[in-house]
Amino acid sequence: MMLSIRAPGLVLLAVLGVAAARLDAQDPNNRVERLLNPRTTTIGVFGNYWSFGDSLFEPVGSSLRIVRAGQVSFPILLSIPMGSNFGLDISGGYAWGAVEIEAPDGDRAGYFVYGPSDTRVRAKIRMADDHVVLVGGFTAPTGPTSLDQVQLGALRVLAAPALNFSPMQLAAGGGGNGGLILTKDVGTWAFALGGSYEFRGKYNPLDAITAGAPIPDYDPGEAVHASIGGTGPVGTARMTLSANADFYTGDDQVTVSGTPLSTVKLGPTFGGFGSIDLAGSRFREFVLFLSDRFRSSYEVNGQSIAESSGNYFTAGWRSSYPLSRGVDFTTGAEARVQSGIKAEKSIATASSTSFGLNLGLAFRAGGSSFTPFIGGQMGSLDPGTGSVKMYGATAGLSFSHRY
Repeated sequence: MMLSIRAPGLVLLAVLGVAAARLDAQDPNNRVERLLNPRTTTIGVFGNYWSFGDSLFEPVGSSLRIVRAGQVSFPILLSIPMGSNFGLDISGGYAWGAVEIEAPDGDRAGYFVYGPSDTRVRAKIRMADDHVVLVGGFTAPTGPTSLDQVQLGALRVLAAPALNFSPMQLAAGGGGNGGLILTKDVGTWAFALGGSYEFRGKYNPLDAITAGAPIPDYDPGEAVHASIGGTGPVGTARMTLSANADFYTGDDQVTVSGTPLSTVKLGPTFGGFGSIDLAGSRFREFVLFLSDRFRSSYEVNGQSIAESSGNYFTAGWRSSYPLSRGVDFTTGAEARVQSGIKAEKSIATASSTSFGLNLGLAFRAGGSSFTPFIGGQMGSLDPGTGSVKMYGATAGLSFSHRY
């Protein structure tokens, strides 16, 4: 039987995300984003916490030891259908992050960074029975566009891909994107091919930190994104596969007080994602998934930097087991292996291995759902000076209403 392109095609729009902001190293497996279904209005609160062993110092070589780090975020996503072929998504939120440090004399102090995120608006126009979808949007700079030294100190830790935080309080100073997605049924499978062009804001401290730039005054170049994916049945299961690539145009300018200091050109990044839903008569959902993302070497002032590439791999599962008609027991797990960027010695570019497990409940009534969860995590990271053990916890809840 032929599948209607409408449902699989819209699933692929969420999987591909070609007109959204580019996927950074910490983005491919972000728990928060997976909970925010693009066809719902969702609000939530999510917490993430890590404590570290006795030998994690930032900056590397200093005497300031990182004791623990945590973040609480409040994401909001509004999906506004405006007719059968047009929709508008608006996302934003607020986040609070803290890092506790210890001096050699035992005194402890906290670094804090908090505030609203930028507001992202995305429009989708579906044509030709959903075989052609135009997407476009812009980023309103509602978040902070400058950081003091205390806030920057916190961000250098919270932005580390090894910790799997989502620093929502970052701002990018505005930007925009536009693209095209083509979808087609082939037998029982639905496929989508998309591309987009992104105009990135002139203030992007996260890019500067994860790329190894020395300061946060970072004017990134533009970006081109391409994705391809498909979803369909495999026996009694359903499989989804996608691949994507990001290319960056021009040189990213690093400045001090408005004076050009250096240029950083990011190399292309390539990624892939696969999942299979094995849910049968007992489970409402049982999904195995894996993703991999490779960031190629970058250049500084036209010179390629040795050992500046990195690879980020994740595998795991999520499941939903019905306890009653309106209540499910949920589980999820992720194992992450990251090579980091060996060209820099810092927590932001550290290699890491970690594992997390969470348990929760999903309460459903009509088109609404309420999903609390708790979890634990453990692992190790190496900022270039030796392996450090880390232990942590996660917790959160979200309320969603499906139109």
